[in-house]
Amino acid sequence: PYKNGENSKKKMRFEKKHKKVLVLGDGLLAENFLNYCYYGINGDARALSLTRFSRKDFDAGKFSRAEDFLSRAMESGKFDFCLNCIAKTDVDGCEKDPVSSSVVNYAFPALLAKLCAKHKIHLIHISTDYADSELGYLCGKINVDVPVNVYGSHKLLAEKSVEESGGKWTILRTSFVYGRHEKKKSFVHRFVWNVRNNLTKENFEMPMVSDQYILPTNTETLCEVITNVIKYGMTGLFNI
Repeated sequence: PYKNGENSKKKMRFEKKHKKVLVLGDGLLAENFLNYCYYGINGDARALSLTRFSRKDFDAGKFSRAEDFLSRAMESGKFDFCLNCIAKTDVDGCEKDPVSSSVVNYAFPALLAKLCAKHKIHLIHISTDYADSELGYLCGKINVDVPVNVYGSHKLLAEKSVEESGGKWTILRTSFVYGRHEKKKSFVHRFVWNVRNNLTKENFEMPMVSDQYILPTNTETLCEVITNVIKYGMTGLFNI
């Protein structure tokens, strides 16, 4: 909108630029972020222009093809931000198959960070509190040299690659992300389901870890944080 007074020498028009965001992944967070932007009440999120690529479009483990596909997509898409939701989050599976974990959780984010830097795209990388000790996370301290397992070690290496990429970046460390998904159930949903369906059974016991302290991250909260990162161009590493 603009006003053209008698003394105006030119018309002034102010247009709101819609940020273009490339979303990678088809898991819990990617699906929830799309729904948050398309159907939510956050005006800033609804104003975003989204493009999503999933495993149906490219294989994160096949570097040459993934690099070629993403390079062409970034060149033609002219994106402002890239949200990386691709990860191998099966912690026990990472222990059993560390090679696969290294490829998806470390090597691919390192490649993506270089591509984003090359195309001047702000990378938002989703990481984990496993990259640090639980005690350090709960106390708000970042002891980056203390990953707690194979999964955490590879995510920590990915963080270092993102930080050293030379581009703009934001790393969001999360913990036990939960939310709604048609096919995939989060830890919180599985816990509630087990209690609800077995509590009345006699001598009901449910296996549970006794050596961890967790602060579950709700996808709606995380989507709001991501939206603010995009809105204000926030950079750095954040514990969510």
